[in-house]
Amino acid sequence: MITAIYSVMHFFVDFLCAWGIFRNFQTGSGAYQNYLIYNFCAFALQMPLGILLDVLRSRVSDSLRPRLGQIWVFAGVALTTAGVFTHPAILGVGNALFHVGAGLDVICEDFAKGHSGRSLGVFVAPGAVGLYLGTILGKHPGDRLSWLLSLSVLVILLAAMLTRQPREPIISTSTNPKKFPILLLCCFAVVVLRSWTGFQTNFDWKATVPFLAVLAVSSGKTLGGFASARFGHGRTMVCSLLLASICFLLGENPIFGLLGLLLFNMSMPVTLYLLAKHMPDTPGLAFGILTFGLFLGFLPVYADVTIPMSATSVCALGSIISAILLYIGWKAVKEHAVSA
Repeated sequence: MITAIYSVMHFFVDFLCAWGIFRNFQTGSGAYQNYLIYNFCAFALQMPLGILLDVLRSRVSDSLRPRLGQIWVFAGVALTTAGVFTHPAILGVGNALFHVGAGLDVICEDFAKGHSGRSLGVFVAPGAVGLYLGTILGKHPGDRLSWLLSLSVLVILLAAMLTRQPREPIISTSTNPKKFPILLLCCFAVVVLRSWTGFQTNFDWKATVPFLAVLAVSSGKTLGGFASARFGHGRTMVCSLLLASICFLLGENPIFGLLGLLLFNMSMPVTLYLLAKHMPDTPGLAFGILTFGLFLGFLPVYADVTIPMSATSVCALGSIISAILLYIGWKAVKEHAVSA
């Protein structure tokens, strides 16, 4: 139930953030700076906020510890709501607080129930749809109904959230301290590459069926969590990314392009699950590290850095490199677990 509530909240929080950015902060001479400020606060700040949350969890009483994620979520929704009409930094911090707090509770529920990453896929998926719809409606100056509706739903969901007591999971892992950095570096590099590559999927057909592209991204994240729980994390990551590379080579065709987007995003919840599993005492940091990687992948796009390659080649190559890196990281920790 915690995952279901947070997943719906994720949609509306990201919707409000996109709506606020394009409704109030993407006009005038400050638009370029506002976009950077928002993205820095929304993504890069998740790592220090995650660290702070982990520190507090280690120091507060046992009765308060399970509620810390909810406190972060409540503050995140409040700041997001305020930031829509005030400043992109407030909007971004609200987004970051929500994601870290909700991400922590979803990680805890996933491990407590033995979902092997399925809850993580469900949670991360709605954000892409919320961002897309928020962007579309935010560009219509007369629209205010969607903002009021979103706020009303979030208030109801906050009330429902407070009736739930998040569980503290027991996460057992036999991670070798010498091997874990390999997994960490590989996952981080893949997230940076995934973020950058995602901006390169500017196929001509996306302008005609943009919502289908968003659905493919969202569906891939959900499917990745379920597939990894059923077929194994390493197999899911490598197979989905290699198949994505083939589809991207044919990406000028809408069908193959959509399949490429779906397959490419299947590894997203798996990277988060693997880091969280091998960082049992610092789930907030595990979540924040990867979102910091998303911000780094955004910077070359923001700076308008381009490379002389077609979108199909860039996306196919990015998928292959990601598959290799994730296999190396997964194999390092898996071999230790088997030998242990």
